[in-house]
Amino acid sequence: MNLPRAILTRPGSRSVARGTRWVFAGQVARWEGEPQAGDLVEVLDPAGQTLAFAYANRKVQIVLRVLYSPAAGARYPEGVPDERIELARKLDRAWTRRRGLKLDSDAVRLVWSEADALPGMVCDRYADVVVVQFLTAGAERRRDWVIAWLGAHLKPRGIYERSLGPGRSREGLPPRLGWIWLPAGAPEPEPVVSIQEGPLRFRVGLAAGQKTGFYLDQRAARRLLREQRLRGSVLDCFSYTGGFAVSAAHAGAERVVAVDSSGPALELLAANAALNGFAGRMLPVRARVFAYLTQAAERGEIFQAVILDPPAFARNRAQRSRALAGYRELHRRAAQLLEPGGLLLTCSCSHAITPRDLKASVLAGVRDAGRRLRLRRVFGPDADHPVKPQVPESRYLTCLLARID
Repeated sequence: MNLPRAILTRPGSRSVARGTRWVFAGQVARWEGEPQAGDLVEVLDPAGQTLAFAYANRKVQIVLRVLYSPAAGARYPEGVPDERIELARKLDRAWTRRRGLKLDSDAVRLVWSEADALPGMVCDRYADVVVVQFLTAGAERRRDWVIAWLGAHLKPRGIYERSLGPGRSREGLPPRLGWIWLPAGAPEPEPVVSIQEGPLRFRVGLAAGQKTGFYLDQRAARRLLREQRLRGSVLDCFSYTGGFAVSAAHAGAERVVAVDSSGPALELLAANAALNGFAGRMLPVRARVFAYLTQAAERGEIFQAVILDPPAFARNRAQRSRALAGYRELHRRAAQLLEPGGLLLTCSCSHAITPRDLKASVLAGVRDAGRRLRLRRVFGPDADHPVKPQVPESRYLTCLLARID
């Protein structure tokens, strides 16, 4: 079997040899053959030695995403990988790693794109339902194999697809949303599932909302929040469907103000509060967070704790400076609302923002408010969202817990 080939520049070759999974257009010296979007391509160094096998899409900036990197000197029996076998091995490894984790939830990330050497693929299990995303042309081409493996090995009640977003559009792919696998003869269920996390229950809407329906990557932060001794009022900004707000109520908060701009998200937040017996302590507010923080300061409101979990302020390094200015202003406004010794839990989900960046912007914003910060902890997601040093994009979430004097 002869595959199209991509011969890399020397810098590109060194990058792939170090374990980088992305190859940009400028790192390819020349192409041999005309690969179609999603085709498997042999990747070679300038001397003609095979470095890896990747799938290609020459219509986007990331033209190659590495799928297979044979060990030095090793060759596949037929000269190229048997994709069905190799994909099954990768899925087996990803699932085995997650089964070995001691998580306090029946919702878990099963496949995390490049971090599991399955670029463009995301797979989450919510109790007995699996939700998948195929976000690149290469992932889309291997979609049926992955779905078949998930159905056979996990035996879920159903598999739901949420392949949406601008990244997929850039790859030339249409959106996909809905049930794509059900056991033979099973009726199509409602796209809502109930999950357990520690002592709490949450209803997750699969058809709308963010990511695959719930922020599984914030499990560690919610666990840490539940361990705090809260009282009085807590402000949860960018609250979405209530993961943090309900956790704050469980930690003892007598009143939780949950602010989000999405009406449907706040409706599900209210349902999740009621599900856990906290309806009387929850105050959902539909508003833009920056405006609400200003108005709350003008009213003289004070909170024991403020939680900030905004959407990504920077999608790439070019947006970094503007994002840092936004984080600084956000934390200035939040610090104004905290009582002395109040708790600040803040997060950044931008891979272009490093932990050092976030700490610096929080410190600057707190100082701008005339307050002082006592840093308690900096951390990321739970172990089901692995971080690989060779894949810097896998380190995207930073959380910071501090006291504000």
